[in-house]
Amino acid sequence: MPMSLLNKKCVFSANDLRVLIGTQDFYARNTKENGEMRTYHCDFKPRKKYKYNGKWRWIRNKNALSTYEKTQFLNVYDRDKQEFRRINMNSLYYLRIKKHSYLVRQVKDVETFPRVALERLP
Repeated sequence: MPMSLLNKKCVFSANDLRVLIGTQDFYARNTKENGEMRTYHCDFKPRKKYKYNGKWRWIRNKNALSTYEKTQFLNVYDRDKQEFRRINMNSLYYLRIKKHSYLVRQVKDVETFPRVALERLP
């Protein structure tokens, strides 16, 4: 999916967003369960290591994601905390890809998985 699709009003699922963003760095903001806003500096690049208790560890077992996890969450690597994170698609509020900012609107439809529409901010 080319980046030109972002200029048009389109509806995206979690997998569509992952394909659209690719391996570039991006910022995402969502609402946590307690109501706070959380900002992530993240990417989808594959990793061989992760940080645990201040030490780098090798990823040994790569567990496959379930269909629920693929459709409900963006599974990203948080570059600030150096940990893997799951961003819930229902609480996603804002995306910044390269120098372009987007407001994320939830789409209410009959699909079983969440979908969002991106609105470009000036």
